[in-house]
Formats: sequence, C-alpha cells, structure tokens
Amino acid sequence: MASLPTLHLVIPGLLTPLATWKRDYDFVPASSLLVQKLSGMKKQKSGQADWISTVYALLPPSSETTTVSHAENCFAFEFGQAPPVTDVPGAVLCADPIELEAGMSDIMIGTTVIDDLTPREQQQLQSLLNQHFSQDGWYFRVSGQGRWFLLLPQQHKPEQTFSIELALGKSLRDLVEGTEAVQWSKQLNELQMLLYSSVTNQQREQQRQRQISSFWLWDIVTPAYAPCSTAGDLKFIAGGGYEGQVMAHHAQVDWMDFFDEAPDKDLTGIYIYRDLVIAARENNLAMWQEKLQQLEAFLPVLFKHSHRRVVLHTGDGVFWQQGQSLWGRLTGGRWRLKKTLLDYL
Repeated sequence: MASLPTLHLVIPGLLTPLATWKRDYDFVPASSLLVQKLSGMKKQKSGQADWISTVYALLPPSSETTTVSHAENCFAFEFGQAPPVTDVPGAVLCADPIELEAGMSDIMIGTTVIDDLTPREQQQLQSLLNQHFSQDGWYFRVSGQGRWFLLLPQQHKPEQTFSIELALGKSLRDLVEGTEAVQWSKQLNELQMLLYSSVTNQQREQQRQRQISSFWLWDIVTPAYAPCSTAGDLKFIAGGGYEGQVMAHHAQVDWMDFFDEAPDKDLTGIYIYRDLVIAARENNLAMWQEKLQQLEAFLPVLFKHSHRRVVLHTGDGVFWQQGQSLWGRLTGGRWRLKKTLLDYL
C-alpha cells in the first residue's frame, strides 16, 4: 500500500521568540490561517535542535554510511566532490565569517554572516590563515561562491559544535564552552588575534565595512536514517536558502524557491520558510509580523492538495501533525479556534 503524500512545512522562528516578545513588549502575533491549522494538530517532540537537523531527519535514509555530515555535503555541493582523502584521517567543518560585538557582560556573535568579501580579500585571508595554521594540519579553503571550509585532522574536530543557525546573535562564551576542548578554545583565540591585525580588516575598517572577527566553525552530524519517514517518497525541497539547496543535492531531489508554484499533483515535499527566524534573530517584531503575513497569504497554495498529509515543524525540537488531542476531540476543537499562536507555546 502506497504511503500518503506528505507536506512537511518547516517554519523555524514561528514560536520560539513569542514568549520573550510577549514579556518584553506585550506582543501578540496576528495570525489566522496557522492558528486554525494548528487547532487540528497534535504537538509532538522530535529531538532535533535546529531546523537543519530537522530537515535531515526527513530525508531518505542512506545505505552507504551510518551518519551524515552537513559540512561534507556543503563541500561536495561547492566543489563537486567529497573532501580530499589523505593519509591522515581528516574532517571538514563549515567556516562562516562572523563579526563579534561587545555585549553588556559578554561577547556576542553578530546576527548575520559576513558575505561581502571580495575575491582579493578571500585570497588574502586564505593565504594568511593557511600559512599560520599549516603546522597544525589546518587548511582553509574557499569556493568560487565564497563559501569557506576548514579541513583539519579528525582528532582536532570537537565532538560537538553548534550550527551557524544556533550561533548567530548568541553569546560566544556559552557556545565555545559547549564545544568542550581547551585546545579548541586556544585555536579559536589564535584565529581571532590573527584576523584582528590582518591587512584585510584594516582596509575594511577604513572603508567602514564590517570586520571579520573570526570564522564560526561547525558541522551537523545526524544519523543516516529518517525517523519520520515518508521520506522515501520525497520528490522536492522548496526554500531554505543555501542550506536547502545543499540538502536537496544530497538527497538527489529537485530544489525550488519557497514561493514557486507548488507542483500540480500530490507529491511528498519539504517547504522551508526561514524568514521568521531571520527576523527573530534581529529582534525585529515588525519584520517578523510582515513575513508571517506573507507566509499565510501563500499557504492556501500549499494546502489546496487535500490528499496530502500536513506536518508542521518549528525547528526547535517540536513538530505538529494532523489529529487532535483527547481534549480537542471531546470539545470538537471549538475551544482552540479562538486562540493565538501564543497559546501553542
């Protein structure tokens, strides 16, 4: 018996900022369609820490490996091949240029990645970094699209890193302490000091451009299976920006922009809407509300395929799928239709 086609709707930032915004600004989000949709769904835990891990859990299982590395997938997407194999077992990390900002009592990571480096600046930084860290077996590599990676010995790779999605806008101290290794922290400090005095940053300061304080080094490693799985029938991924394209390439399915017209027949697919989490990261309530309205205006296009099962993922360890709770069934769901998104925290 064929499995029911499923629409996986991944909306990070939909619920996460609302408790803080309600407390600090008395903010009540204006939403109609999503509140109505959630009223007929059950909340469940998924265990994934961010939306990237959430999507990987929905992809078709791999028969070749027991784990999947997002950094390796990004490298293969950029260079058309897996990271080079050497005599010494190696690893690869994504390396995103970031700006560090002084907070009230800590150093904060900027809310966006620095993505305006010129080819000349990229070459300057790559030469500087590789000359300094070559004795440690570290090698920085930048793609033609400006994506940075760190190739390093496997034993240097920390057991846990935090994705760029979890790091942006957060406290540096909390995240670095979470990566456990004293030696790792030492290397990161060397990296920051090297960049601070670099010619590239001096020139950017003169031009009033953001300076590269460090590179955020990270990977997401997930089991190579799909616990949710209708994933074997996955046909496409829509949205998710660069990360969405990488995961579609890894899963060997089509990728399209989020607001492209939905396929004209019932297909299992994943839609990733990142605009809310970007607005939340910048603490921009007006932008968040505007992006929510744009999403709700588009959702009828997705929901018009009545034969597709809908699963909503908020990218914070929770997902919602059709079917009411016992209390919802006893009351016919009428009590829930009047609620706001705040009531689903």
